[in-house]
Amino acid sequence: FHTLQGPRLISEHRIGVLANTQIVLSYNANLDKTAPGIAIEPSIAFSSTIVGQQLTIQFEEALKTNTSYTIRLSNVQDLRGKRTTDTVRFKTEAQELAYLRRSTNGPDAIYQKNMATKNEQKLVEKERIGSFAAGKDNRIAIITESTSPMLETELSITTAEQTTVVQPPLGLATNISGISTSPYFLVTTQELQTYQNHLYILDARNNSFRELLASDNKPLDAQFVQFARDGRTIMYQDVMSKAMYIDDLEDNQPPKTLGVVDRMLRYLPNDGGFFVDSGDGRYKMISSTPEDSFEFSSATATTILPLMNSDQLLLLNNRYQSSGSQQDIVVFSRTENKTIQKISTSASNEEVVQNLSISPTDEFISYITASPTAGYDDYRLHPMLREASLLIYDSRSSGLLDTIPATQYQWL
Repeated sequence: FHTLQGPRLISEHRIGVLANTQIVLSYNANLDKTAPGIAIEPSIAFSSTIVGQQLTIQFEEALKTNTSYTIRLSNVQDLRGKRTTDTVRFKTEAQELAYLRRSTNGPDAIYQKNMATKNEQKLVEKERIGSFAAGKDNRIAIITESTSPMLETELSITTAEQTTVVQPPLGLATNISGISTSPYFLVTTQELQTYQNHLYILDARNNSFRELLASDNKPLDAQFVQFARDGRTIMYQDVMSKAMYIDDLEDNQPPKTLGVVDRMLRYLPNDGGFFVDSGDGRYKMISSTPEDSFEFSSATATTILPLMNSDQLLLLNNRYQSSGSQQDIVVFSRTENKTIQKISTSASNEEVVQNLSISPTDEFISYITASPTAGYDDYRLHPMLREASLLIYDSRSSGLLDTIPATQYQWL
C-alpha cells in the first residue's frame, strides 16, 4: 500500500543471485537522498542508496533459499518533501543440485534435485559421461569418453530441445566448468601427441570458443578453474608458475594475479575475498578489506573452506592413530580456537571422503564418499569413479539430510 501524496512505487526488480543480491525500487519522481526507514524480515544486513528515482537495497549477506522476505519502507521522500510508505515482498528460490549417477550396465544419467521438495528429474542420459557442468538457461555441458583403447572425447551442449556437439579448436576436452548464472563454460583440453594443454571459454549462446593465453601469449596450462557467482569472473591457477589469477571475461582487460599459492579453495562473494592454501599447512584469506584478511594453520587438515559472514571454517582432517587413520569433518571457530561442531567421522580404510563443498548460501555441507576399493574406469585421461555416495548435511544442525548415489555434483 502507499499514500497518494508521496512518490509512487512503479516497479521493483531483483538483481543477482542469492549471495549477491540487490532490490531496485523505481518511483515516479526523483527522491530526496534522506535515508528512508527500512526494516527487513527475516533480519539481514543491508545498505541502501538513492539515485534519481531509484532506491537500491544491497544485501550484505547471502539470502536464504526458499524463504519469504518482507521489506517495509517508511518516509520515502521526494524533492517536494512528500513522503510515502511501501511494503515489498518476495520469495527466494529453493536450492537445487545437479548430480551424475554412473551405471555399471547401462547409460549414465544427470539429475537435478530440489532441496526443499526433494523432487528430482532426469536431465540427460548418455553412455559414459566423463564430466559435466550446468550453465545458464538449463544448459548442460557434457564430456563423454570412448570405450576403445584409442582415447576420444566428445563435448556437447544439451538443452530441453536439442543436443549440439561442439569441437574445441585444439586437443581433446578433458574437463568442463560452469555455473548456473553464466552463459559461458570453461573447457580444458589436451593435445595427445604433444601433451599441450589449453583453456577455452565456450560461449553456449553461439557455441564459439576463445582461448585464454598466458602472459607470454602461449597456451595456458590451468588448474583449479572456477567461476565466481556473478557468472563472468573466473579464477584459475597457472600450473607452471603456480600463480593464481582472477579474470573478468567481459572487461577486455588482462587478468590480475593473486600471487603464488598451492590451491585456491573458495571465493567469497561481494568482494569477501579468496581463501587459498599457501602450502605447508598454512591457509590465507586474501581480501581487499584488511579486517577480513587472516591466516590459519593446521597440521591435520587436507581441505579447509571458510563459511560466509562468520569466523568459522569447515575442516576435513586426516588423523593417523595406532588403530588406523580416520577422516573427520568439523566446523572450527577461529575466535574460540576450537571445534564447535562435528559433521562426520569415518575410518579411511572403510571410506574415503572427497569433493568437500559448501552450497552457495552456506545452508548445506556436501561431500562424496567411496570405498577405497571402489571401481574406476581406466580408459580415460583421468580415471573415473563409478560407485560413490553424495552426502548432504544441514550446516546449522549438522544433521544428515540426504544420501544420493552420485559420483559428481554441482550446486546450482
